[in-house]
Amino acid sequence: MIKLIIKGWSDECAWLSSDNWSHLDYCQRLHHCTCLRGMALNRAAESLVNRESCTLELVSRERAEALIFILASCGAQFDLKFLRPQKVISLELYRRSAEIKTVTQAIADAR
Repeated sequence: MIKLIIKGWSDECAWLSSDNWSHLDYCQRLHHCTCLRGMALNRAAESLVNRESCTLELVSRERAEALIFILASCGAQFDLKFLRPQKVISLELYRRSAEIKTVTQAIADAR
């Protein structure tokens, strides 16, 4: 998972006008690369149209390339943070691992 943090907007860094991209363009790009749907998707797209600072959780960098290109062309100043995936184990595996004793515990129990 990747976090896209938009810190601000700069007209000097933009090579295209932000008027070139519509609300629908942002909605399509966000739909493709985030888990946002419905009103949350519309709110995020609206904040991009209004050039506001925001944070978006992206599915992958490859799927977000089009959105990143649009933001860079409009002068967005952003950071990408790569989050480590969380390990998920089943409750059964956790219970089994808790039952297994270490070597020192097994020796202590044997005495």
